Amino acid sequence: MSLTRTQVKNLRSQLQAVLDANGVNGYELDLGNARFSDTECTFKLVAKVTGSKSQAESALDLYARLDGIDPKYVTARGDKLIEYKSRNTKYPYIFENKAGSRYKITREQAKQRFTK
Repeated sequence: MSLTRTQVKNLRSQLQAVLDANGVNGYELDLGNARFSDTECTFKLVAKVTGSKSQAESALDLYARLDGIDPKYVTARGDKLIEYKSRNTKYPYIFENKAGSRYKITREQAKQRFTK
């Protein structure tokens, strides 16, 4: 028997359900992406202290404030900043519209769009 993408997705869903039902006190556990071959798969497990900010949320707060942007600001069209990727120098900010679509934008575009 060899693993297929569908089988790995189903396995991930089942494992996430087990983690959600039997989690570790004080931590939020999230099963991330998988790498797999014909016979085995490896999942990334992220454990975060309950109620704390993720690295992406902390980075957005820090860099948005350094750029003079309010990270909690929502435009009239319902657009809001959701992430900052420091390794992406050309398009570091990511925003989401009210339909749920995500877009990468430059630092200057973020300043124009998300400054009051």
